[in-house]
Amino acid sequence: MRPVSSRRLFAYLEGEVTLSEASEIEARVADSAAERARLDSHRGMVAALAASDPALDSVDLVAGVRAAAAEPAPEQRPRSRRALAAALVGCLLVAILVPVLLMVRGAPTPEAKDGEFRARSAGGADPDRWVGIKAFYVDAGGESRRLAGRLPPQNKGLLFAYSSTGPDPLPYLMVFAVDEDARVYWFYPAFERRGTDPTSLRLERSGADIELPFKIRHRFSGDRLAIFGLFTRQPLRVSRIERLIRDLERGQRWSVDAPERLPLPGSAQHVQRVRIER
Repeated sequence: MRPVSSRRLFAYLEGEVTLSEASEIEARVADSAAERARLDSHRGMVAALAASDPALDSVDLVAGVRAAAAEPAPEQRPRSRRALAAALVGCLLVAILVPVLLMVRGAPTPEAKDGEFRARSAGGADPDRWVGIKAFYVDAGGESRRLAGRLPPQNKGLLFAYSSTGPDPLPYLMVFAVDEDARVYWFYPAFERRGTDPTSLRLERSGADIELPFKIRHRFSGDRLAIFGLFTRQPLRVSRIERLIRDLERGQRWSVDAPERLPLPGSAQHVQRVRIER
């Protein structure tokens, strides 16, 4: 089996892969001591690059490079083989790390295999990288199975797990689905009685793949769903989300196949698309 590429390992460490891709990488690493060692090595590189030196914050690298390019070349002296080898290793590391880190920090996340994708934020910082949801359905035999793009007709409800990590995890979560006709189905918070207006679920802890309680079953009217995991700093009310969805539909901006990121500044969002089998 081919090893996981360095590009994918760096993306995994930076939170720039979908949940299905992360699960695949974790399974490969768990089965191979060599892959675990590679992951630890890459983790050390990322940690070293993240630990910024305050003395460098005010350095204008562009100006420095231009000034260096304008200076006449100094008199060349013969180099030892050791010095030449060190220089070649340095150049090789730069050639490998710069494209990878640019990809990890700046490139948009592609759509994932199982209908998962991350709605990108407009600013330079991307809070979506630190969050995620996993959906599971309970089959006819009572076993929970990962929801991977299609919901079988013989199911007894859905279960969820969430991930909220990063340097400052967001403490509130809403999980809901929207069909092609902009109908909203609530999972968390529970919206069981008309006339009420519940607020976001307060997360007891942060971390990865934390299971939420309760199996929830809906009778979905449409054939396709976009399941949202919405993480926020402050609690939101159900009515506000439903109003946003209605506004998107009225403005002909709602598409279950390419759901638009909800206009909620400071939020982090993870969306999974699902087709309902009849």
